[in-house]
Amino acid sequence: MEHEGEDFEEVHFDDDEEEPMDSDGEDIGDDEDRNAQYGDEDEIENATYIFDRHSSPVQVVLASPCGRYIATGGEDDRGFVVDTTNAELVIAFFGHKESIVALAWNCDSSLVASADLDGNVKVWSMKDKKMVFSANEGGFDRGGFLKFHTVAPNALVVALEDGNIYMYNVKDGNFKMYTGPVGVACRAGEFIADNKQLLVLYEDGSVRNFDLKTQEALSTAQGKSNEAISLSVGKNYSLVGFADCTIGLLASTPEGLKFADHFKPEKHEKKSEGEESHPIESADIYDGQGDLFAASSLSGFVYIYESRKIRLKLLHPDGVNRVRFIPGDKPRVITACLDGKVRIWDCRSGDLLITLHGHRDQILDLTLVGQCCATASDDATVRYWDLNELEENPSV
Repeated sequence: MEHEGEDFEEVHFDDDEEEPMDSDGEDIGDDEDRNAQYGDEDEIENATYIFDRHSSPVQVVLASPCGRYIATGGEDDRGFVVDTTNAELVIAFFGHKESIVALAWNCDSSLVASADLDGNVKVWSMKDKKMVFSANEGGFDRGGFLKFHTVAPNALVVALEDGNIYMYNVKDGNFKMYTGPVGVACRAGEFIADNKQLLVLYEDGSVRNFDLKTQEALSTAQGKSNEAISLSVGKNYSLVGFADCTIGLLASTPEGLKFADHFKPEKHEKKSEGEESHPIESADIYDGQGDLFAASSLSGFVYIYESRKIRLKLLHPDGVNRVRFIPGDKPRVITACLDGKVRIWDCRSGDLLITLHGHRDQILDLTLVGQCCATASDDATVRYWDLNELEENPSV
């Protein structure tokens, strides 16, 4: 069954015209009107602090589970760990010969891993401030991911562009191998089933769940699209974002994995002749009350769904790389946009609550822990925001 936006509860669009509207009901459908709405605010800066030790675009940023540290990785082959309490440098990653494209923290924030395009994986001890493990089984150029086990602090999953997956014990170097479709890049992965299984998304739109102990693939499911981009795992279902702007709803049934539904939110947008669909770059599932999920697209829209029906379309002046729900009782999303701005939205009303200013170029990544977030940008900086402080003094 495929949904294409039926029963759309209109908030930002007119049902007949299907054009974006501002809060006064005015058409803001083209670039000129978008710029007029959002304005030119490049000189505004409201970050809590700025980390500027990178000399090239910063591709990845990741907060530690304890919330105190953030790790960064850039095109300058460098990575760092920064203490968010004082903005001081804790560790500098060395030895990478290519861009750092993946990061991972273990469950107790005692270890952090970095990986570059050539497949060099390094693990660093926060206590000893040095590298304690390294490996290279293949590249990350077309895909791949790093992920520490949710409860086992020394178990690191390394998934590669050739489809192979290794789970290392970084303490002794022993590993297990999990085999997927040959030559098909891994896109993303999450631990499921009380952390006893690994759910893996592949580039071709297929998903597999592996038993961590036996190393066997328990089941496989294939999405309707053959190019997968993103994965988000929730309590009751998972979301897969595809390159053709399709969102797949993945369920775990007694018979195994199954795509229970597909959504096509781009159905509501007017596109010029020959214009291609925009990929779903990221998705997230709300942990609070209500069946809410969000998905972001390079079209500039963030789609909010409730009970599998599209509720809101949040318009941005440029593509949106990341969307995350902010923890709390009130459903709010934070978005990272290619216009260099971070925005916080109310998922009930569709109101833009806060705009975070400072970056001078595209935002490439966003990490969120509690009421704080950090962003990585093409401008070679990482910016860190305390959202509680900004809510007291918003700058929209």
